[in-house]
Amino acid sequence: MSQAVIITAGGIGLRMGAKVPKQFLLVQGLPLLMHTLNNIHKVLPKADLVLTLPQSSLSYWKELCQDHNFNLNHTLVPGGETRFHSVQNGLNALPNNIDWVGIHDGVRPFVSQRMILDLFQAAREDGGAIPVLPVNFSLRKKSEQGSRALDREGVLEVQTPQVFNKSLLIQAFQKGFQPHFTDEASVWEADGREVRLVQGEHFNRKITVGEDLDWARYFVDKDLI
Repeated sequence: MSQAVIITAGGIGLRMGAKVPKQFLLVQGLPLLMHTLNNIHKVLPKADLVLTLPQSSLSYWKELCQDHNFNLNHTLVPGGETRFHSVQNGLNALPNNIDWVGIHDGVRPFVSQRMILDLFQAAREDGGAIPVLPVNFSLRKKSEQGSRALDREGVLEVQTPQVFNKSLLIQAFQKGFQPHFTDEASVWEADGREVRLVQGEHFNRKITVGEDLDWARYFVDKDLI
């Protein structure tokens, strides 16, 4: 069964407070996004890789690839107005022979081999699979009347990669964008399908703020990736 992974990297890094988007920040001399691509390729060396970036970042990425002698084969695709549209563009760029596709955040560089393989296996069995973790911190919901504690029982944090049967996922995306879509699983479910839950990992962390970047640099420096 042929596989592909779409890596989405459309953020501009406002919470990071950096001058360049977070996916391009250096971690031990290499842009964060390159660590992500290398890690996916290491686990799935035969998979097609598609990278979606904002139109304004395409030329900059090509310059980075030259500067860092980054020759890993991947297809570069302009992103869209939302994550939905960026992933849709990535799906449209896939070869016809692809059977299974994963969608992964470009700023999650440390997803493990175990989790990637488990997700593709679960998707082959049930059509679609996503990684989740139980929420282990207190939650509150704010309103005009104040705030109140929320019961976290059964509440899950969703990660990536999210893996699906490619043909069925394209079918779901053809139904069009809806404002409540937050990830590929929500698009999949809107098409009347269920998604299988797979155990996520705390190390599969999304690099969002400065403290995350410090953690990522330490992780790579200790050769833990």
